This record gives sequence, structure tokens and C-alpha cells, in this order.
Amino acid sequence: KIGAFSRGPSPSVLLFGAMASEAPAAKRLCKGSVEDALRRAVGDEALLDDLCRARPAVWLNPRHGSVLEGLPLSAHDLAEAQRRWERLAPLIARLFPAEAPAGRIASALEEMPAGLSTALGLGAGARAFVKCDSHLPVCASVKARGGLFEVFCRAEDVCIERGLLSKQDDYSKLASEPLARVLAEEEVAVGSTGNLGMAVGLAAAALGMKATIHMSADAKAWKKHLLRSRGVTVVQHQGLYCEAVEQGRQAAEANPRCHFVDDETSRTLFLGYSAAAKEIEGQLKEQGIEVSKEHPLVVYIPCGVGGAPGGICWGLKHCFGELVHVFFGEPTHAPCVTVGLASGLHDAVSVQELFTNLALLLDAGCRFMEPSCCAGLSGPSRLRAAACAGQTADLLGRGTHVFWATGGALVPEAERTAFYERGRASLQKQR
Repeated sequence: KIGAFSRGPSPSVLLFGAMASEAPAAKRLCKGSVEDALRRAVGDEALLDDLCRARPAVWLNPRHGSVLEGLPLSAHDLAEAQRRWERLAPLIARLFPAEAPAGRIASALEEMPAGLSTALGLGAGARAFVKCDSHLPVCASVKARGGLFEVFCRAEDVCIERGLLSKQDDYSKLASEPLARVLAEEEVAVGSTGNLGMAVGLAAAALGMKATIHMSADAKAWKKHLLRSRGVTVVQHQGLYCEAVEQGRQAAEANPRCHFVDDETSRTLFLGYSAAAKEIEGQLKEQGIEVSKEHPLVVYIPCGVGGAPGGICWGLKHCFGELVHVFFGEPTHAPCVTVGLASGLHDAVSVQELFTNLALLLDAGCRFMEPSCCAGLSGPSRLRAAACAGQTADLLGRGTHVFWATGGALVPEAERTAFYERGRASLQKQR
């Protein structure tokens, strides 16, 4: 897989290694006129060659910065998202009394042991932390921040439009009659490989709304089983993720009572993720951790489509400006964020390395996270080894480094054990 690593609202990129089974996708990326168009737009022959051949690489965005003025969303939108989460808290506490008794969708910020920090490639002057979104309430992934937020915002909008709710009300009434009866007539749908579908489906089911999750063929069986056990309709498509999204979108458009959660374009989803920045800002203050020019904040986030890392990055830039550096990690065989940023067009890590990172993490006493989350753990060593290492070496030796764990707590024990044993076997071969 690829590591797309960002600095500023416009990310930088690292490319790692990939699954051989995905090779046809990489070949399709660079056929004919598509390759010609990318070659003209990217202007970096070495990077383009790495992209087309699905090879590990590092790309530091030459246009990175903290320019937030003139963007479609502003600090006002971030503040309103925070207020909306606060309005939703009584509802969340009522729907999920065991998982979120205070009504907060939040995760711990836990420091890594010093030995693990060093093993990952950080210097003696740096401190490393894990942002444990792998253990977020309800669905145990970063997608809870976006998926729950959009479903509950949809419920809020429907009830306000019908005159059944005001922003001054106790939102726990959304789970009571007559509002619950109204929401039972509404439906939400989403295209997902798993975690976003989990968030949307579980939130809708808790509210009594209908939910249809369009999943691609690579979605985990246990995730589909969990959703169906909650009364959620799961439609499995044989094609790729993008095809499941498009088919889900078309089906939703045919139903006027169905709201489609669009992972690629939804502002509500994006803003739900962005509020995590305020959360981590508060946690750093609580732990007495300085964020300054001398002690920068460095954040590593796994990247798929880019909605969650994009929203978090945007929020962090509003909170910390030039003092935060954000790096995205994405697969070499699906470098959509890398291509979009490097080309300016905007509309591609060894898989075994992920398991090795997971074994290192668990051996150090840290919490379990999904192997895909471990892409970010390779960030420091990849940056240090890259040809552009001179631009990042100083950054790796100081400051606060946060590795965002985006999912994991709901993974069945048998799968966890298999993942760990695969990583341990790899470590033993290396020694």
C-alpha cells in the first residue's frame, strides 16, 4: 500500500508496497490517454513511474501550507459542527448508554512506550502517541465520527423541517414518539467496504430508521453479519468499492425518502470528522503537552478515499495552523489522493509490513488496531529513508507525533490472533 503523507490542508505523499492480487487496478490506472494526461499534469517522471508500477515512494507536497481562507468551509462551520455534536449528546447517551454514557463519540490519546517510538524511527526528543479511534464508541472506527454524525444530522433536519424539533430541545426526544414514528419512515443508504457502513447502519438501526449498506466484495463477513443482526439491509456487489458507491447512489436517488451518505462529497460527513481536532487539542492541553514551533505536532493518518483524514487535517489546521504537520498513508494500488494532489486534478505499504507493525505495537503493550491502521506507523522510517529525508529529519527528532488508529475494537478474536501471528512470524524472519 501507499503512504500519502500530508503537510497542511494540501497533503504530501509516501508510497509503500502492495497486494499482488490488486495489480490489475494499477495497470488500468496508467493505460493510454490516462497515463498521458497524468504525465502532463504530475510533471514528476520518477513519481509517475512509481505510481504506474505500484512501487513504494515518498511525495512531499511542494504546495503544502496552512492557507484556509477562501475554502468552501470555514472556522464557522467547524464551530457549528462542534455545537451540533453537543446538541446530539443527549440522544447518543440515550441510544448507547453502555458505550457512550456521556453522549460523546471520543477516544483516548495514549502515549507509546519509548522503545516502540525509537523502533518506528523517531528521535530521542520526540514523544509518540496513539489516537485510539480504533476503540471509539458504537462501531470502533474513525468512521463513527462521520457516519453517526451524518445519520443523526439527517434525523435532526427531518424533524426540524416538520416542526417537531427545535435546536433548543433536549435531543433525546428524537428516540421517542411521535418523532421516532416519523424517522421510521426515513431511510439512509451508503456505499462502503465496511467501517462507514457499520457506522451508518448501526446509527440508523438505533434510531429505528431503515438502512441499506451497499458493500463491495472485499467487505469482511463479520461486519455484514453484525449489520444484518441489527436489521440493516446489506447488499453485496461483486465489483470494486467505487462501483458499490455508484450503485448505492443510483438506488437512493430512486427513493425520495432515502438519504444517501456520500463518502466522496458529503460536507456533513467531512465536518463530523473535523471536530476530532478540537478533541485532540483539549487532550494535549490536559496532558500539558506544548505545541509550538520548537515542539511541533505531527499526525499520521491512514487514507482510503480521503474523507476522514481530509476532515481531520482541515480541523487540525484550524486549531494549530503551521504548528501541525499531517501525513496521509494510502495504498499503492489505489493512489487516488496522491494522484489528485500531485496532478492538481483532484476528480494510488507492503501488506506484510502492516502485520509486522501490528506485532510491534501489541508486543509493546499498546491496544489492538486493524492492520490497515498500521500504515501510519511506517511513516517516520519511510520519511527518514526517502530521498527527500533532508526536509523531514529535523521534524522526526522532536515534537509530539500522533498515530491515528482508525479501527479495530470490534474485530473478532480469531482474526486478531491470525493477524498477530502473521506479524510475529515476519519479525522472527527479520531477526
